[in-house]
Amino acid sequence: LKRCNAVSFSHMAASAGDNSSAGESRTVDEREAWKVREALLHGASRPVSGKELRAALRNSYVSVSEGHRALTAAWGAPLSLYDDSAEAAAARRGVPARAIIAARLARQLVEESACLGDLTDAYEAQIVMAHRESRGVRRDVLLEHLDACEELAGRLRGHLLELRAARASYDSPPIVGAAAAADAVGGMREGEVDATGATFARASGGPTVILEPVKKELISVPPMLRSLWRGVKKTSNELMPRALELAVDAVDFCLAATSG
Repeated sequence: LKRCNAVSFSHMAASAGDNSSAGESRTVDEREAWKVREALLHGASRPVSGKELRAALRNSYVSVSEGHRALTAAWGAPLSLYDDSAEAAAARRGVPARAIIAARLARQLVEESACLGDLTDAYEAQIVMAHRESRGVRRDVLLEHLDACEELAGRLRGHLLELRAARASYDSPPIVGAAAAADAVGGMREGEVDATGATFARASGGPTVILEPVKKELISVPPMLRSLWRGVKKTSNELMPRALELAVDAVDFCLAATSG
């Protein structure tokens, strides 16, 4: 995405820094969210409030969070606990390689989900700061984040059936050679594509600073001071030649007195 102008905030809208009430909804109407996205993409005919931006960020992450919970429910346990030792144990039990790979991918997807959740929180905090300090925020970074949430939500939904099948295989593994299962799993590494066509993508790095620099305010000089300054400059220009003449005369006098 190309860099767009910074978003300016409307102070007529509710403050982005206001504390949310306990009963405030975490989602916004899809139509309003789409309007915010269009405003970020094409430029807004009206200022976008901090509250609208924060709501759009939260709404974009809702689908990611739902996909995360769906995968966790399908697996029946936190996928973050599924590590290399769990893979090795599954291979020894004869769990098919495809099921082990599917569980690994699910773990990486929920890790991405957590990462995007952290980014969402970080950007919301920066939007609050931008409102408080009357600063803009970068449209391009916000759009990239909204796109990332939408893309990950799709991958989470798309992997649900595969993970359910993997769970069934874990619960009732066929009898196969442990060495053969381990070799099959070893052939699949991060960054490669599995049989479903999904990739082991992962959100990386910390949040980008979206705050625009603080605009320097021009100091307004009162007319009286401007007139006084012009007078001082004019007087200095008029007196400077005479001051030089007096200085030269003084030097000449000192030299004459010394030589005498």
